[in-house]
This record gives sequence, structure tokens and C-alpha cells, in this order.
Amino acid sequence: MARMFPKAGPQDTGSTRAEPDLYWRLSKNLSDEFTVIHSLPWLASVSKEIDGRSVPTGEIDFLVLHQELGILAVEVKGGIFIHDRTEFVYKRTGQKIDPIRQVRRGTHALAQWLHESGAGSWRIGYCILFPNSEMREAIPIALIDHTVNPPQPIILDINALNDIGKSIQDVMIYWKKALGSWSIKEQQLQKLVDVILPSSDYTPCWETRIKNDIVTWLQLTPEQVVCLKKIEKETRLVVTGFAGTGKTLLLIEHARRLSALDQKVLVLTYNTLLANRLREELSDLSIEVYTFHQQCRRAAKVIGNPVPNISDSSVQENFKDWYSIDAPNALQQALNEKKLENYDALIIDEGQVLHINWLKTLYEWFSEKRIIVFCDSTQVFSFEHSTSPQEISATINAKSPYTLTVNLRSPRTVFERILEVKSTEYQQFCPRLFEPDTLSEIAVQDMRSSLNKIINQLLEEEKISTESIVIIDATNGSQKEGNYLGIQIVSAAKFRGLEAPVGSISIRH
Repeated sequence: MARMFPKAGPQDTGSTRAEPDLYWRLSKNLSDEFTVIHSLPWLASVSKEIDGRSVPTGEIDFLVLHQELGILAVEVKGGIFIHDRTEFVYKRTGQKIDPIRQVRRGTHALAQWLHESGAGSWRIGYCILFPNSEMREAIPIALIDHTVNPPQPIILDINALNDIGKSIQDVMIYWKKALGSWSIKEQQLQKLVDVILPSSDYTPCWETRIKNDIVTWLQLTPEQVVCLKKIEKETRLVVTGFAGTGKTLLLIEHARRLSALDQKVLVLTYNTLLANRLREELSDLSIEVYTFHQQCRRAAKVIGNPVPNISDSSVQENFKDWYSIDAPNALQQALNEKKLENYDALIIDEGQVLHINWLKTLYEWFSEKRIIVFCDSTQVFSFEHSTSPQEISATINAKSPYTLTVNLRSPRTVFERILEVKSTEYQQFCPRLFEPDTLSEIAVQDMRSSLNKIINQLLEEEKISTESIVIIDATNGSQKEGNYLGIQIVSAAKFRGLEAPVGSISIRH
């Protein structure tokens, strides 16, 4: 993976797709021997310093550096173009541009500035990339060298994207020979980077990135508003989707809207941590949030049945029987005796791990009321019961499950990694940019020492609070909980991704 500047992602230059896309393609398709600088403000100041004329920020879109292959300036022109004799023209708007002059001017200006800055005298090659156009016909003479065999174009089009790493290297090899460039020593390369870039690294810390991430991705999008309207139209609906598709966000918003209509809402989950989180989000409203078994405990107390104390070691052996048999029976008995509270709507999260008989009892309770169930069949452990979305729909007398396919919550790197181990029967899409540093997988011998080092980096360098980190204990069958260095430890079986906004640390003994 190439060494990229800026490190956190492409610079905002007004290019909505072409430059950001090339940034990530170069980062993935060039090795770590390459250094790539994307459209930084001081590159524009270089040209102004040479001839005194102000130019737009980012006169050189990308600068690629390599010890053996030299330096290459890449100009990116998104959109579809035609070439009208002497100039390129945007096909859609008719705007005329001169990318050849632009890249040549920026290249020569940069070379002169580097020399005057004490970074040495360097010959810089250049090329122009049209990522949305296909150069099927004659290429302008200024963009192809016919003196070599075969002729070498210094223009790249849409066909170069699939192997952009090789395409860039081919152009750099051409320029090295054409310019007679010499190799760059490691110290010289670092000197070039130090001169072009400021000594300070302005990469935002993770705490800042998390805050921006929440604002950008954890709010209702126009597409999710459409999903919400679909939910509001139905009195019976099963909503399914992969982790990160916004099921819980839709649940919260739907519950709030029902409450605003003076409806009394019951929200049930399977997971205690998730129930606690939802209770915090919905604390000021006429909404009650419980786990399924907390609701069973309430029912047992109403009908006078004994409720075991799970902290009492003497009854823990019998707790599994109460959990799977006595608890749901207590709920059914309270329903039969008409001792359950009245609600206007039932919303269930994690429906995939509720036994079908439990769902039948809940359906009987809310047979004339609204029932909305959110589920994800990929989030079921081997020791948990699994009920499919289709079975849930049949049980609550709903139409076919409504599937969410757009993943907004998960960083794209995490999203793609999860897909590798948890495939689905339907296509999914993540609109987020590719950020390689959002996921790290490390194999270590000394887990505790490595964990301490990572936590220290997150706290000290990235300025992340302990409340924003969770440690996942991924030991098979482990139910350990507590804290380590002030950070919450959650078992993998109970973790649902909402416990902390930061990258969680998974550990396996």
C-alpha cells in the first residue's frame, strides 16, 4: 500500500468522485515504495511563486514519487470529454480546457521551486488521466511519443483504472528514460516530502474523526426516510438487514414518532446492553424498553411466580431452565390471565434470536396492535436459537420481510471484511469512502502487552476517551465482563456495535 498524503483520505478539492476514487486506487494498487501526494494547497502556491499569477488550489492533482522511477505529476479530469482539434471540451457543458498546458506549467513550476528550496534539481514527468472517458480514436500529438517503439501515450483513460498501479508505473518508466532522470536516494526522497509538505501532520485524531463520522453517517439519510415511511405505513412488518444498515436507528426514530402521536410503545430486545442503550435514547418519552426476559420477569411477578436471582450461585444451575421454559411460560400465563399491560405498539429488535413460540405469545398479546420486528439472521451465535425473517413474518402475519441493503454505519473497510466471513443472499452497498486505517488485524504472542500498547495509543495519541472504547472478549463461550484500564469489556456474544463509537478491540486467548 502506497504512503499517502494526506493520510486520512483525499483532500476536498471539489472533485466529488474522480480524485477521491483515484486516491484510494493508488493507495491500494501501488506498493509502499511509492509516496503519493494529493492536491495540497502549497502545491498551488508553488506556481504563484514562480510567475506571480494566482492559480486554483491543486494545480497538480497528484504527485507520485519513487526512488528508482522518479517523480510523476498526474492531472485528473473527471467527466466525459471530446477533443476539438486543439482543445479538450466537456461534452456535457461545452467548457473548454487545456490540461496539457496546465500540467506542464505546474510541473515546471514545481521543479524550479524545489531547486530554489534546496531540495535539489529534479526532472518531473507528467500524465493526464481521464477516468470517465475512453480514448478510442486518435490521441493529440502532444500526448503521445512516436519516437519510441511502441509509441508511448502519456494520457490514461477509463481502461487504465482496473490496473492503475501498472499504468502509472509504465508512464514513470517512460519518463525516466525520456528525461534521463537519475534515481532518488532515500534521504533525498524524504527531503522532497519535507519540503513540499509542512513538518506538522494535520491528520485529524480519531476522536475528531469519530465526531464527524457520527454527524455524517449516524443520522437519517433521505434513503432511510423512505424506509421509515414504509415502516409507518405497515401495522405488521419484519425489517431485516446486515449489521450497519441502520435498523436500530430506524427503530429509535419510529418509536419516537409513535410516542409523539401519544401512543404507548413497548420495545423489546434480546440483549441487555442494547436494551440499556435504547432506554437511554428513549428515556424522556412514553416508551418502555426491556429485554424479552426482563418482560418475562415482570409478568412472573404480576402472577406471583418466583423469579430466580441470577447472582445467587445456588440457583444458577436451574437458571437455564427458567430462562428457556419458565420465563416464557410466565409471560403466556400472565397473558391468559389478562394481567399484562396494554400498549399501542410493539417494536422488537434482534428478532432473529427469539424462539418462535415466544414470538407467538407476543403476537397473541398484540394481535390487534402494531408489531414491527427488526432482525439480522447473520447475528446469531451457535449456542443461540435462530428464527429466520420468513418465519417471523409468518408468525406475526406480516408480508415478506423488508430488506435493508445500504450500509451506512460500518466503515467501508470493516464492511468489506465482514462480508468476507458473513456472506448474504442479497447484494449490499456501502457508500462510504475506503479508509484502510479503520481496521487493523494483528497477530501477536503477548496479547496483554500489545493490548496495553494499542490502548495507550488510542488514549494518548488519538485523544479518545475511555468511554469511547470497548474491548470485546472473543474467547469461545466466554461471558466475562468488567473493565480493563478503565475500559469496558464485553463478551462477543453480547456485543452489538452500539456500545462505543470507536473501533473496538477484539481479543482471542
